[in-house]
Amino acid sequence: MLSQLHIENIALIDNLDVEFKNGFTVLTGETGAGKSILIDSINMVLGERASKELIRNGRNFAFVSALFSALNEYVINELSNYGIQPDDDGSLIIERQISLDGKNTCRINGRPVTVGILKEIGKLLVNIHGQHDNQSLLLVEKHIDFLDKFADNSDLLEDYYKLYSKLQEIKKQIEGLQMDDKEKARRIELLKYQINEINNAGLKPGEEIYLNEQKKAIHNSEKILNALIESYTNLYEKDGSAIELIEISKDKLSEITGFSESVREAYDKIDNIFYELQDIIEILRDYKNSLNFAETDIDSIESRLDIIYRLKQKYGANAEEIIEYGKKCEEELSEIEFSEERIVKLQKEYDEILGKVKDLADKLTQSRIEAGRVLEKKIIDVLSYLNMPKVRFVVEIRRCSLTEKGEDEVEFLISANPGEPPKPLSKIASGGELSRIMLAIKSIFSEIDYTSTLIFDEIDTGVSGSAAEKIGRKMKELSSTSQVICVTHLSQIAAIADNHYKISKHTINENTFTQLEVLDTDKRVMEIARIISGENITQSALAAAKEILSK
Repeated sequence: MLSQLHIENIALIDNLDVEFKNGFTVLTGETGAGKSILIDSINMVLGERASKELIRNGRNFAFVSALFSALNEYVINELSNYGIQPDDDGSLIIERQISLDGKNTCRINGRPVTVGILKEIGKLLVNIHGQHDNQSLLLVEKHIDFLDKFADNSDLLEDYYKLYSKLQEIKKQIEGLQMDDKEKARRIELLKYQINEINNAGLKPGEEIYLNEQKKAIHNSEKILNALIESYTNLYEKDGSAIELIEISKDKLSEITGFSESVREAYDKIDNIFYELQDIIEILRDYKNSLNFAETDIDSIESRLDIIYRLKQKYGANAEEIIEYGKKCEEELSEIEFSEERIVKLQKEYDEILGKVKDLADKLTQSRIEAGRVLEKKIIDVLSYLNMPKVRFVVEIRRCSLTEKGEDEVEFLISANPGEPPKPLSKIASGGELSRIMLAIKSIFSEIDYTSTLIFDEIDTGVSGSAAEKIGRKMKELSSTSQVICVTHLSQIAAIADNHYKISKHTINENTFTQLEVLDTDKRVMEIARIISGENITQSALAAAKEILSK
């Protein structure tokens, strides 16, 4: 259950702490006092979308933390799938902060988590139902989801969807292989041309880089050759060359090496230089002799680079990509040439999986039919209690072509008056009737739901009188197994609650603040009287409030 809520800097809320109790809790207050802000704050900490517009004017961030306690075993097991464990006392603290600079920080028991994980965990902890949720009843495509949840078809649907997805994948492969003879011939001709063009080019990885280096060397050949000749001549060929002068110096030093150790050391070094210089001269001579650039060389390189350029325009950014493209063409050609065999094999696999898919679809249909009968009766029972005694509620299941949800279309039909045939909800249901139908569904689903906290945000729209009182009693009934929190404008519902909080706003120094107050018996009388008569509370309204509470 939701035990504590702390809110900072959200809209009209500056700093607010709320302690929630078990049972049935109502939140009341004037329009605009901040009831919706409280719901927005809970949604934020549960991982729903949170806009920077929520941040209080003049503040840099908004922060919400929620403490959940008495978690049930199912929720604890699900949390372990995310590597999250409650504290030793079985509690869980969720925190979320959004900032003006766009930062979004989420933590569970101090551990950072993504908004996506927070949202999944939030679904385990709280189920929030607002006025807009009633509209989902008007979307026929949502009805099958309601029914499947009631039928507990999740495992069956998962098995079905895996096979259905595989079936669609095989179908796509078959369609990709199926082409008419003319199209096939054109494709084969094109692939063969591309393969031959790439193979005949005989490309090698890195060839273009090597050719460009050679091209650059040829363009600079005269400069390179002149530098080599001059260096070689200075070192070896001309009179007074470096090698000749070093050899003379070496011979002279050899005559006096016996006179000094330092001279011996100098002789050894110059002797080493002499032999190293000989090696250098040989290297330069060999490289000079190897240079034999001809006009045909540059023509050959330019021709080769032109071939590579034309292939790059068609098949890839470099030789490696072109070669890889050629391999893919060969694979596709092989696949087309053997497509008939491949299609036969895929068709056989398709038929086998189709049989399994249809078997699972039949099981889904049967499960939905059985669950639909039970759901009809349960909803009629609840609606009869909620002042719709003559109602007929029908779960209509129609067979259709295979979809990702089976072979069924599901639609909820209703007849609110005797003698009228059941019709789609969108045709006849009023706002008050939709509220009661949704409450009926929520109350029935609470029997199979593991969520321990239910929040109803003005679910009483469009109802009054005894119907409102019965909605309150139904929520009171739900609170025997789940914590129920309800935002309401109706005195009949407010009076039935175990706990009553009032939300109000106050202006201090031209700043507006939302506050929350836990009401005792006397203050509850005043608040219910205000709901009945408005700001000018009359004695008759006070008497009515006391009477409602005394019941």
